[in-house]
Amino acid sequence: MRARGTQTMTRARRIRIGLAILSGLLLPASLLPGLLLLNSVNPMLHVFLVDFTVESRLDEEVRITPVGAIGSGERRPLPQYVYVGEDCAFPSLGGPSRPVAPGESITITYDWDDIQFSEILVTAEDWERMLVVDPIPSKRMFSPPARTHFVIRSKGKLTPTTDAVVRAKSRLDRELAVLIIGIVNPVAFILLVRPSRHQKAELQTSPGRTSRQ
Repeated sequence: MRARGTQTMTRARRIRIGLAILSGLLLPASLLPGLLLLNSVNPMLHVFLVDFTVESRLDEEVRITPVGAIGSGERRPLPQYVYVGEDCAFPSLGGPSRPVAPGESITITYDWDDIQFSEILVTAEDWERMLVVDPIPSKRMFSPPARTHFVIRSKGKLTPTTDAVVRAKSRLDRELAVLIIGIVNPVAFILLVRPSRHQKAELQTSPGRTSRQ
């Protein structure tokens, strides 16, 4: 029983060491949240930020997910921002989807520098459709939207979804992923390299420590 317990602790220690090494290799990513913070006051960022409004005339609450096309044609959620003061914008931490109540509207700020706004995915409790913003985004790649006010009038006036647009809803926004990795990883690294309770007990009962006492 003691040998089996020792093997289990050894395996757990190896896993812990492996995770600590991986976390250590990712430590440079911890600088990225700081870079994003600096970028939030970058005057050039504000050149590429634009607002658009989505108005719902449906009789039920829906969630909207603005989607854009990148150079390869792949669909991704728009990089959304929130203003903190007049001259500071920070990546939104709310995720790519936003709820819109019946008869209400929502205004979203996004960075159009490297993505072309192409669709708005509309998700209700028992159906999902999309509003096409730019049917051929490759023609106007990396340009601000031609219009900035969109109205969801009825389910029937929306377009059936495509797999590419639906997949974009589940993709984690790039800036949000950077923030999560940059904030969580240093904490995980500290916890992994810190001696565990079992290791502390071994150190306290080691022969060398006993002889010095």
